[in-house]
Amino acid sequence: MEDIKIKHNIKYVSIIIYTKDLSNQIMILVGKEFNNKPNKTDVGLYSDLYGQLDKDETIPNAVSRILFENTMNMVMDQFKFKKLISDNKIKYKINNNWITFLYKVDYNQHMYLPDYYNKVFEYMNLCRNTTSMRFWLVESCPFNFFNKSELKWINYNYIANNLSIFKPLFIENLFANLS
Repeated sequence: MEDIKIKHNIKYVSIIIYTKDLSNQIMILVGKEFNNKPNKTDVGLYSDLYGQLDKDETIPNAVSRILFENTMNMVMDQFKFKKLISDNKIKYKINNNWITFLYKVDYNQHMYLPDYYNKVFEYMNLCRNTTSMRFWLVESCPFNFFNKSELKWINYNYIANNLSIFKPLFIENLFANLS
């Protein structure tokens, strides 16, 4: 993976988590961007799970960190996921300085993942002060523990009929990688 990072000057990583539902339709897990950083411009838009590769970070470390930050470890333990990436067991595609991993999950095992995530997020979000999103009411609230305010399964028809609620870069990345 280090050779890939250097050769392609990888700066960004993303994970497209997908499955086939009970009617054999492809479903993609997306998350709504949360306002957890100053000057964030994409708040409220949906996208895949993505992030920036830190300067000295390996691709497997970055991907497993991003999985954790975007799903609260609900898809898979980040250390197991890191091993799958390190062992080259998850498909990926490279587009410019971006590497995207395509990870298929079992629908029966993960169909309720958005419900669980959304309930935990609601509970965790109670830690925030209602007058300011920057200050915590409870000192031990984990800052940057979650990057998405909501997760949900969607299909291609939903995307096509609701383009305005998605980050344009997500749409571009999705169709570049799943075509």
